[in-house]
Amino acid sequence: MENFYNDKFLFIKNYWALFFFVLCTIILNLFSVEPAFKLLIISLVSIAILTTIEARYFIYYVLIFSYFNLFTDYSLAMSPVDSQKFYAEAFYGGYFDREHISTVIAVGWTYKLISSIVNDTSPQVIVFINFFLHCLSVILLTRIIRIINQKRASLLFVTFSFLSPILLTQLPYLIKDFFSAFFSILSFYFYVKYYKGSSKAFLIFSIIAMIASMTFRVYSPIYTVILMMCTGIYRKYYFMMILLLISGLVVTFGIKAIYYFLFSVLALFFIPNFLEINNFVENPSVTIESLVITCCVFLTLCNLLLKKNKVELKNLIYIIALIGITYAFTSLYRITFTSYEVDGASYLADNFFRKKLPIMYILFFLLFGGNISLTTTNSPLRLNKGMER
Repeated sequence: MENFYNDKFLFIKNYWALFFFVLCTIILNLFSVEPAFKLLIISLVSIAILTTIEARYFIYYVLIFSYFNLFTDYSLAMSPVDSQKFYAEAFYGGYFDREHISTVIAVGWTYKLISSIVNDTSPQVIVFINFFLHCLSVILLTRIIRIINQKRASLLFVTFSFLSPILLTQLPYLIKDFFSAFFSILSFYFYVKYYKGSSKAFLIFSIIAMIASMTFRVYSPIYTVILMMCTGIYRKYYFMMILLLISGLVVTFGIKAIYYFLFSVLALFFIPNFLEINNFVENPSVTIESLVITCCVFLTLCNLLLKKNKVELKNLIYIIALIGITYAFTSLYRITFTSYEVDGASYLADNFFRKKLPIMYILFFLLFGGNISLTTTNSPLRLNKGMER
């Protein structure tokens, strides 16, 4: 079974994965397939490809694509506002009436390419790519964990990452966030390979993947940087980086940037707000997950304080601060430079359920990844000790 755990798929050397991909493309383009059977074929081929890449997590692939078959729906796929833009860009001759540089164009072209592969322009069909990229993202993170600490990813990490309620609820939507998250994680994977002594070509691959992530979300390299911070590399630059970024926010947007920053840090833990009882009724799974993650971070802080581990304590604070800065900047930019209007007195100018998608991968990696340090010190908290899978 060890053959399933190498990195061949990144170099298109996994011929079985390529075979299943070609077979699916031929079937869907040469034969008339009923919609229900098309979903089933896409799911089975996706599971087969993922299994050739990493067989260990077969049961999770089955669960993910069973969820895809059960819940994918046209109205659901097109319900986010941005979905209309992406679909128009892909299939209605473009969303913008004139030349315009936007991530909408990259997303539209990508969905158009995917639709040509599956021979279908239905949103509820082409969103399968979200489910596929989600699985690939988790696989990459498990391999990074294996590269760093020479151990398999923990059961906690694998389960939380594959079956995260927040991630699952966003998978059926025609959105760009899973593309940006995947390429950010792929960039980090290549960089870890380079950092651990592999060919310098991996550094080039890392940069290419980072550029690819920017075509879907311009600031997505921040996610790669945060993942690097989780490993502790280049930690002597963290304080200066955070100080410069916060100073830049204040200089650009004024003193209100501090309020946006503080509110954004709270948003990381309180979206959805588990202090609101109604949220446990309306969105029980994602609310419970929010509570669990907040408790895990709190336990991490307590653990570091008790052990007087100042190095890792500061590292964790810097990571949370950088996430807050990212959230604050996106809100401030939209309010200041676009026509976006915020309802009420909120400091969040966007759908922060979507903004949390890549952050969830990062939090799971940080909390449940085990010893993911690339330096001499250990990672903040090993909640998964003794639970390897």
